[in-house]
Amino acid sequence: MTDHELTRAIEASYDVLLHRAWTLLHNGEDARDAVQQAVMEAWERRATMCDVENLGGYLYGMVTHVCMHRLRDSGRHTVVHQALADVMPLHINPDSLGLEHLLQPLTDLQRNVVQLHDIEGYSCFEVAIKLGRTPVAVRKQLALAHKTMREYGKD
Repeated sequence: MTDHELTRAIEASYDVLLHRAWTLLHNGEDARDAVQQAVMEAWERRATMCDVENLGGYLYGMVTHVCMHRLRDSGRHTVVHQALADVMPLHINPDSLGLEHLLQPLTDLQRNVVQLHDIEGYSCFEVAIKLGRTPVAVRKQLALAHKTMREYGKD
């Protein structure tokens, strides 16, 4: 991947990346820092990113991971998980580890779909655009994720 290609992709998706970071961190300065950190990591990895088909989606995932690490390190990740629990009430065994426990069996794609749709309130169509999938595939992954979470929560 050339420097110019990466720069174009960053510029094209910057607003989406910043929105994602702000949605997770609820702080403008922290969001800008998270996006900057993800962009710097992408810049360092640019030589190994030759086979990345959806660069915008890849950057989106990097920003998500940076934000989740920041939330985990600050102890604020429970706020994000509580928001999901409020949106999608489940019959959870009280002895389980909570929502983190329920998210464990999900694939990365399913976690991203649940995060975007259930927490952030994006429509299936918007999630499909962000993840480079079809709306039908997003709905299917969302249904599978909800089913898996319900079954896993009964244990």
